Amino acid sequence: MSAPRELQRTGLFSPARKNRDRVLLAIKQAFPDNHEVPTLKLLAGGNSGNPVYQVTLGEQAVVARVTNGNEKAIAEHLISRLTGESGIAPTVIYPNQLDSKHAVMITEFVDGEPLTPINCKNHEDDMLQIIRNIHDIDTPNSMPAAFSLFDAIRQFGGEFTTENHQELLQQVDRLESLLANDTAASVCFVHNDINVNNCKINANGDIKVFDWGDGGMGDPLADLAHYTNLFGYNADESNKILNKYLQKDPTEVEAAHFNLLKYVSVLRTGMATASYACKADKTSSFKPDATEKSWDDWYAGYKAGTNKPDNAEGLHKVASAALNTWQSHQKEISQHEATLAANQRPRNTP
Repeated sequence: MSAPRELQRTGLFSPARKNRDRVLLAIKQAFPDNHEVPTLKLLAGGNSGNPVYQVTLGEQAVVARVTNGNEKAIAEHLISRLTGESGIAPTVIYPNQLDSKHAVMITEFVDGEPLTPINCKNHEDDMLQIIRNIHDIDTPNSMPAAFSLFDAIRQFGGEFTTENHQELLQQVDRLESLLANDTAASVCFVHNDINVNNCKINANGDIKVFDWGDGGMGDPLADLAHYTNLFGYNADESNKILNKYLQKDPTEVEAAHFNLLKYVSVLRTGMATASYACKADKTSSFKPDATEKSWDDWYAGYKAGTNKPDNAEGLHKVASAALNTWQSHQKEISQHEATLAANQRPRNTP
């Protein structure tokens, strides 16, 4: 039964107050010998919907993430512990095992600056090594599948409609099957959403990657393709990144696999931001702006500070640029698709 409206107005029963109380209880359990009064600051981020707080205990700072203790949260906790122990992510301090009774995850606080499309070029080799290290992590057999680019497209695609919507989703399903069975396909541990909000670099130049909610077993070239898109690498720059990641010239199939995933990554961004724009506009239909023709052009404006996806208009622009890029590059997509179709692994037959 909900609290009386008069009490709800006081904030004592608000979700924010409840979350803060859960964080304070977790801090008490994680630091039983602490006598400092914790101070909480709600951080930007938490795109999964889970509140994230910076908690200061005297001279020490930690990060507390509130979860609902469900299966997905338990998987993220497992992944965060694994990557923290590998030195890739912030170390998990509490709990040893996340469940419905211990559903606040506390990690070390990374004191640093975000990795951005501007400064990432100065740390390109470091980031590529980090991505290789992620892909080389030895995972338990229980590691779940990652939340893939295709999963995200289908999820966001179920929240609104646009022109040729069903045909687009059918094309995505076909491409997913092709990519999973071509001779360049492989599966390893991936982050699956390395972006400007999920990387920090400290004064010593050390980079930490966090927010592992989409992580799990997946396609390493999808991880790489999404990273290059979200950090603003154009097509030529991205193919150089592929060469450096592979530490060799890619085969024709590897290049087609990677470049097709680059377009899928752009589409994933378009579908996500179109969904957000529709929610902001309180509509269920999205019509791209024909003047926003190029993802690369939009991203150049983003790096210059003229394009900002922080309101309904900005979201509409980035979604339009991404969706229009997908439609205008169907010839290239078809060429990559043909290469993969000609290089499929033999299917197991009964």
